[in-house]
Amino acid sequence: MGIHQGDPLGPAFFALVLQPIVGAITTELNLWYLDDGTVRGGGMEKVVEALTTIIAMAKEVGLTLNFRKCEVAILGVGSEEAEEFFGKFEEVVPGIARNPDNAATLLGSPLTERAIEGVIKGKTSKLADTAERLATLTAHSAFFLLRASVSLPRLIYFLRCAPC
Repeated sequence: MGIHQGDPLGPAFFALVLQPIVGAITTELNLWYLDDGTVRGGGMEKVVEALTTIIAMAKEVGLTLNFRKCEVAILGVGSEEAEEFFGKFEEVVPGIARNPDNAATLLGSPLTERAIEGVIKGKTSKLADTAERLATLTAHSAFFLLRASVSLPRLIYFLRCAPC
């Protein structure tokens, strides 16, 4: 009954169900890709309000927010203020993960200068692992995989998003 995993129309139907929820959010930034959403701006109260709206409206259509997969990054404030803000988010979403400013990323791009080093280290580590694994393949297969996974557009995206 209904949509099953792998159904080509599944994402479109899910997006139709989620659209009224997305439309009800009034933060400055309101980005979604299927069930992954990012909201930001308008102050902490506005973001908490958006989170409350998502939880309530999702419940109305039979969806629930997986609190273990939710995370919050509190940037540009002092540590005491950040603790206060985080407490307010935990009231609404118990167990929400805190993303520190030295690890704050969005779509693989660092959100703070302190996060750049971690992202570069992660990419360097993955590239070293890939190079080791490629050495075990034939030259043609290794070249094909290298070209497909370590592409110039990915590098350009990263360099545009992070002041390296």
